[in-house]
Amino acid sequence: DDSFIDDSEAFEAAEKRDVEQRTKPQEHDGFFAVSGELATVEAPKPPEKPRKKKPRKLLDGGPTAAHVNALLDKDAELTCQQQNPKRGESALRYDKYKAATSAKQLLALGATRADIKNDLAKGYVSLKEPLAG
Repeated sequence: DDSFIDDSEAFEAAEKRDVEQRTKPQEHDGFFAVSGELATVEAPKPPEKPRKKKPRKLLDGGPTAAHVNALLDKDAELTCQQQNPKRGESALRYDKYKAATSAKQLLALGATRADIKNDLAKGYVSLKEPLAG
C-alpha cells in the first residue's frame, strides 16, 4: 500500500525542537527556570531606599564634647527631668542618674558622657546657671 508516508524525519525534528524548547532557560520574574529544575541564578536585589532620620530636637545646635568636659570640670549644678523620656538601655541608665544634682554625680550614678551631651541637647537635663564661655 502506497498510502504510508514516512514522516520519521519530521517527527524527529519536531521532537528535537520540543526538547530544546523544554530545556532552554526561560526568565520568570527575575528567576530563570529550566523545565523540572530551577537554575541557580541570583535574584536581582531591590534598590536601596535612603533611610529617613527623625528630626532631632536640639537646643542651640547642641553641646559639644568640650562643653561636657567644662561642665564636669566645674561640677556644674543641674536638674534632670524626672519623667523618663528614654527607651531601652539608656532608659535604664536614666532612671539611675535622674536624681543627680551635679555633673559629676551624673557620671557617678551611671550616665555616660554621650548621655550628658544628648540630655542637654534635648532639654532632659538643664543647668541651674549657664556655663560661661
